[in-house]
Amino acid sequence: MNWLADGAWLGHVGILLLIAAVMASREPVRSILFGLGALFGVATSIFVIDRPSYALLFSLLVVAMLLKTALGALNRADVRFTADDAALRQAHFGGLEPVTARRLIDEGHWIEASRGDVLIHQAQAAPCLFFIAAGAAEVVRDDVNVGQCTAGDLVGEATVVDGGGATATVRLITNARLWFVPAERLRAFLEANPAARAVLQDGFAQALRSKLGDANARAAQAGLTAGGAA
Repeated sequence: MNWLADGAWLGHVGILLLIAAVMASREPVRSILFGLGALFGVATSIFVIDRPSYALLFSLLVVAMLLKTALGALNRADVRFTADDAALRQAHFGGLEPVTARRLIDEGHWIEASRGDVLIHQAQAAPCLFFIAAGAAEVVRDDVNVGQCTAGDLVGEATVVDGGGATATVRLITNARLWFVPAERLRAFLEANPAARAVLQDGFAQALRSKLGDANARAAQAGLTAGGAA
């Protein structure tokens, strides 16, 4: 246990913190870990190995991380969202950093769509990821209505990333306000932002589970209604 007695543990902890910082995917966690690792490095340089030059280098690293964190906070403070943007972010992009969410939303467009417009065709690749801010759509599989998408829902999240064929057609049954991002632009964004990819895929899975739960509830209700009528 000499490494505990001679203070070498300070350096070991510092190295582990720096490794954790490199692996961290989100701010400000990354900067905090870098800063703590650098502080342990300063302590090791001064109190263990007596190398003031090393202490200076680690001190500069601390200052750099503090500046980076401050600049990141300023950038986040400058991010603005419209009411529609904020609703989309809160519903589906809440796990993203504000700056990242802003960039993703800017990859897409807001439009007014008309009743009867088809968003996705069954067995075809989803051309876009859609968010319904207002309005409703029917979900039709093999000419059978199997559900609805309403305000707050995503459309196309099941296949838009992998490019597979849609399992149903989604058609607007009211006029609607939509946000959409083309599939190829979404894929390019996710390739450039792997941390965002993990967050969004988790969100897409949650949205699908919610839709499945709603569909099961409607099916159960329909069964009860049919049983009562019989």
